Amino acid sequence: MSWRSLTYHEVPALAVRRSQLRRSLRIFTVAQMLGIIWGNGVGGVQFALFATMLGAGDFYFGLLAAIPYAAMIGQFVGSVLIERHGFTKFQFIHTGLVHRLAWLGIAAIPLLLATPSTAALVALLVMLAISHFMSSIMMPAGLIWSGNLIPRRIRGRYYANRSMYGRPAQIATVLLLGVVLNYFGHGWGPGSMDQPRPGLMTAICIIFAVAALFGAADILLCNKVR
Repeated sequence: MSWRSLTYHEVPALAVRRSQLRRSLRIFTVAQMLGIIWGNGVGGVQFALFATMLGAGDFYFGLLAAIPYAAMIGQFVGSVLIERHGFTKFQFIHTGLVHRLAWLGIAAIPLLLATPSTAALVALLVMLAISHFMSSIMMPAGLIWSGNLIPRRIRGRYYANRSMYGRPAQIATVLLLGVVLNYFGHGWGPGSMDQPRPGLMTAICIIFAVAALFGAADILLCNKVR
């Protein structure tokens, strides 16, 4: 049986109603809170410090900044895949897990390769490209899936409330990261590369690894939604 034929044998998301719908929306809300922790954990100043300690200069920072935009071609790939098979949840879960767990590989770079070094920077570029490309494939699937599930009449209110519930998780994460980075990185800067801070590198790698697990938990929790 073709992918397209299989699509029409799935139970439509619009059939989810009442208690099942409320449960699904709660799951999406909690998952988003986990996703916020992931997003704040892998972005921000800690990523810039990490890339600097791997030896990144202006050229490599330019490449790192360009990767998310270049990876947007994955949205076209994701849309084509959805058009061919229609399995939005399947596509969201599998590509989302690769997208988030790729940060475990990024966190392991200092353990496997000498730093600073060109090899470490190339590994960072490759892992980051994989993560962003999978994110771009995941994005259309997530938008279509949630759009089909959430009733139009409550959609605006639901997204507003979900955003409101996610703010405490974001504030707590940012404050905790600030305390950790200030403790391990106090006095360190790009001009002090001759005095490396192994404690800061270790702390950032742990932050990336923990964030990757929170991000994977976000995706896996969505698997409970019909």
